[in-house]
Amino acid sequence: MRASTEGFNSPAVNVRGQSQYNAPASLGILLVTALADLSWIVAAIGLSVKFLNLSPIPDYTTIVTSLLGLFVLWVLFQRIFAATPGQMIWKTQSFSGKSLKKPKSFFEIVSSRLYQKELLTNSSTAVAAFITFSLLILAGTLTQQAFLEHPMFNRALEWELPAFTPEAGSKDWESAPFYYSLGAWPKSFAGKPVLYSLPYEKGPPHRFLGHIVMRWDTPDVQVTLAGPLTPKPRITTPAMRSCFTSSLISALLPQLWINRQPFYCLGVRKRVLTQEVREMSENGIHRFSMRWVQISNPALPETEQMRGLYLKGWNFRRVEERFIFLNPQGALQVFKLERPNTTAGDEASRLFEMAIRSHRIFATLDPGRNWADRKISQIKLNSAQLSALNDDQFAIKIAEVQGALLSKMSVDPKLFDSYYHLAGTTALLARRGFQNKNPFLSAAAKPLIQATFYYASDIAPQDPRTAEIQTLVTEMKQY
Repeated sequence: MRASTEGFNSPAVNVRGQSQYNAPASLGILLVTALADLSWIVAAIGLSVKFLNLSPIPDYTTIVTSLLGLFVLWVLFQRIFAATPGQMIWKTQSFSGKSLKKPKSFFEIVSSRLYQKELLTNSSTAVAAFITFSLLILAGTLTQQAFLEHPMFNRALEWELPAFTPEAGSKDWESAPFYYSLGAWPKSFAGKPVLYSLPYEKGPPHRFLGHIVMRWDTPDVQVTLAGPLTPKPRITTPAMRSCFTSSLISALLPQLWINRQPFYCLGVRKRVLTQEVREMSENGIHRFSMRWVQISNPALPETEQMRGLYLKGWNFRRVEERFIFLNPQGALQVFKLERPNTTAGDEASRLFEMAIRSHRIFATLDPGRNWADRKISQIKLNSAQLSALNDDQFAIKIAEVQGALLSKMSVDPKLFDSYYHLAGTTALLARRGFQNKNPFLSAAAKPLIQATFYYASDIAPQDPRTAEIQTLVTEMKQY
């Protein structure tokens, strides 16, 4: 006697063993497949933020692009495999219609239903659960590292520093204005003179010099002064302090009491930190700490006291420290220290902090211009006196002149005379290095005079003195 199967309509038709089970997926299976898919997606986003230097605060374009990309990826998985990675882990598959065929068209894909492709045994369930749990742990770990530990979401602790003033006539410190700030910088580090470098970047005569570099101990330790940037919309010091010292929840919630704009503090953090964190991440740094620093100097007006953010990043080999200050007009000025993660690097950090503590910041460039003009007018280089100096003393003397000229260039980038005289003093340094077979001096001078020629060509290409600088560049190539 044969049992009749007419009228019996079940998705478990065409049964050919365990691999062709094809029963509708239960609610529990739907949930765990969704959890597995969500876990690998979050893990991928975390990896992108951490290692591709993407901002953890995306803009609207990034959000729309990402959602569209995920949708296209989902369609491709369904079209090729009829399952997403999470569905594959739990041995499920999408089928379209009563005939249980793989979806091919877009309509079939979006209207498909999930079926259990194989009967889950205890061992296969354990394997799928283990993979899902591992993905969940990975997603959580990467979320913490890429988002919760990211400076964009960290709370800055308050850090008040006393002002530092070098002794009058100190032979160890040289005061100089750079951009909107004025303070003292060490003339030497670890027994070596501090020399200057000037990377060439498009800027003058219409914009600031991009970066001025102080080479404390080549190539391990250097301080970089970045040209000011004014974020738009403008940020005020009280708002910046409130946004960085508030908790994560406060930063995420609408800051209506500050600017009557939703998520105002996230915007402030993004405008201040995006470039700094990207640069540090590109240097292999992915661990950070942050403080809100205030340098207390009762002798200064409130508006000239240095207030801003201290950002520190490190790995096993290197440490980067950045002070990000805001002047009264909303211009950000950044001081950067790059150093090894060693005892010598810690000493550089201590000296760097002392230099920062000596600074004040202005609303305009006029105080810096006046100081630089006065300093340059006092400079007198005597050939006989210079020849009597040893190489380190000679380098320190030339660096004093270069510092004054670079100060002038930072506050008045279109004045050609500063570039011309910088090229001349740098040529003296290169010749001294060549004559005394001191590669340290020559190596510092050559790139600086080359960059000076590029800037001079941008400012006054027809000036006869630009051709003189080019002649000096040609001469330097012989050294």
